[in-house]
Amino acid sequence: MPLFEPTELPDNAAQIAQNCRFNRGDLRGWAGTADIATLSKPGPIKSIYRFGQDVVGDATFWFHWTTVVNAVRGQVAGDTTERTYFTGDGVPKVTDSALALTGGTGYPVAAYTLGVPAPDTAPVAVEGTGGVTTTVKQSRVYVMTFVTGWSEEGTPSLASNVVSVYEGQTVDLSGLDLPPSGAFNITTKRLYRSADNGALLFVAEIPAAQTTFTDNVAGTALGETLSAIDNDMPPADMFGLLAYPNGGMVGFSGSDVCACKPYKGYAWPSSLRDSVPHKIIGGAVVEQTLIVLTDGFPYAYTGTDTTSLSGQPIQSFPHSCISARSIVKVDAGVIYAAPNGLALIGNGTARVLTEDLLSQEDWDALNPASIHAYGWDGKYFAFYDAGTVQGGFILDPQDSRAPLTKIDLYATAGYFDLRSGGLYLAVGNTVKRWAASGAALLTYLWRSKKFLLLKPSNFAVAQVKATAYPVTFRLFADGTLLHERSVTNGEPFKLPSPRRYSICEIELTGTNPVTAVFVANSIGELANV
Repeated sequence: MPLFEPTELPDNAAQIAQNCRFNRGDLRGWAGTADIATLSKPGPIKSIYRFGQDVVGDATFWFHWTTVVNAVRGQVAGDTTERTYFTGDGVPKVTDSALALTGGTGYPVAAYTLGVPAPDTAPVAVEGTGGVTTTVKQSRVYVMTFVTGWSEEGTPSLASNVVSVYEGQTVDLSGLDLPPSGAFNITTKRLYRSADNGALLFVAEIPAAQTTFTDNVAGTALGETLSAIDNDMPPADMFGLLAYPNGGMVGFSGSDVCACKPYKGYAWPSSLRDSVPHKIIGGAVVEQTLIVLTDGFPYAYTGTDTTSLSGQPIQSFPHSCISARSIVKVDAGVIYAAPNGLALIGNGTARVLTEDLLSQEDWDALNPASIHAYGWDGKYFAFYDAGTVQGGFILDPQDSRAPLTKIDLYATAGYFDLRSGGLYLAVGNTVKRWAASGAALLTYLWRSKKFLLLKPSNFAVAQVKATAYPVTFRLFADGTLLHERSVTNGEPFKLPSPRRYSICEIELTGTNPVTAVFVANSIGELANV
C-alpha cells in the first residue's frame, strides 16, 4: 500500500511484497515459470495467442506478433480448421490451420484479408435471342457478388442497365468484374436478376475469372433470394476484435463500434455500426454486455446478439482509458488503466481500485500508458515500462488483505488459455507458463511496516516459524540494518542489543513458506505469544 507512509500502514500490510503469494494464509513465493515454446519472429513480441486449441498440450501452436493484435476463434458450423480472425496486423485478417501452419514457424504464416469486397463495376446486360413464350416483356436488372472458397458471399455490385425481354429470351452479360488484387479467397461469382416482385433471385455461379455469361435460365428455375445485400467489408483500420455471444464479433474503428452478423465473421454491415463522441481505446465483453472504453466516458452496450446492440454512456464514472492493452476481463468485471489509477467496471459497480493503495505520484511512476495486463485466477497481472525500470505487479480486486504485490518478472505479452487454465507470458522470444507445476519457487521479499515503539527498546530474541528452512531474517532499527540471519530451524534466536531504537522493521526473504515471525524482549515474553 504505497499510498501510506510506512509508519501508518495497517499492521498486516507491507512496505515491500515481491513475488509473494498470500492466498494460503502464510507467506510464500509463487511457483516460477516453465519454458513452453520458442517464438521465431524477430523483435519485441507484443501479442501471443495459442492456436490449435483442440490439441491437448500447450507447446503448439503459438501465434505471435510484434504489434498489438486481438485474435478470436470463429464460430463456424462444422469447422474443422479452427478459422481464426484477428485485428492489429494491418487490415483485419482471417486464417485457418492450412494457412497459418504451412511454410514456416512464424505463426500465423499466412492469412486472408477479412471480408469479401463488392465488385467495382456493374454488369452490362444486352437483350439476346431465343424463343418467345409470352407477349409481355419483363424489365430486368442484374447484380453480381464475389464468393470465397469458404462460401462467404460479399455485398453485390451496382445494378446493371435495365433490359426488357420476353420470357424465354436470353440475355448476354459482359463486363463481369474480376476479383481485386490482394489476399482475398475469391473463387467464384454469383449472378442474380430481378423478378417481377422486385426480389433479386439467384441465376448462376461461375468461375471468378469468367467475365461474360449468357442467361437462359427460366423464371421458374431461379434460385434463392439474394441475402448478402449488406455483407460489407470491415473497416480497414478496425482494431480490438472481441467475441460476442450468439455467434457475433465486435471491433472498433475511430469512434465507431462495429459488429458482424451473427455466425458470419466476414459480414460487417454499416447498419450495425454505432458512433460515440469519443475516440475508442478498446473494450471487453462481460456476459452480454460490451464495455467500450474511450478517451472520455466509458459506454455499456447490451443485446441478445450483435444485431440488437444498444449503448449508453456510464456518465457516473468519468474515467477514461489510457492503455488498450491494460483492458482485462476478470471475475469482478473489467479492469483498465485510467489517468488516476486502475479502474473497475462490473457487477453493478464502478470504482478506482487503487485509490487507497497508490498516490498519483506512485501511479504516474509506473508509466500507466505502457501497462499491458492479463487475467488469471481472478487476478490482474500487469507489466509496465517506466523507461529505466520495467516490472510487474498483481492486483487481486477481491482480496482486501493483500490486494497488491509486485513480481520481479517483465514480459512483453501474455495470454490466458481456457483449455489449460494457464497464464502464458512472452519473455524475450520464449513463451513461459506462469506458476507452472514443478517449477522452482520464486524468491519472495517481504518487509513489514515501520513499527513505532511506545518507548525506545532493543529486542533480545526472535523466532521464525516456517514449514521448511532456511529463511533469511533481517531486523532494521531506526532505518539501519541491525541484524541479518539465515534461520535454519524454528527455535528462538538471540538478537544483538547494541542500542535502543524507536522504530523497527522486519524483513523476510527466501523460498520456504513462513507462518509466523516474532520479536520479543525475552524468551519468557516470547513464550507467552
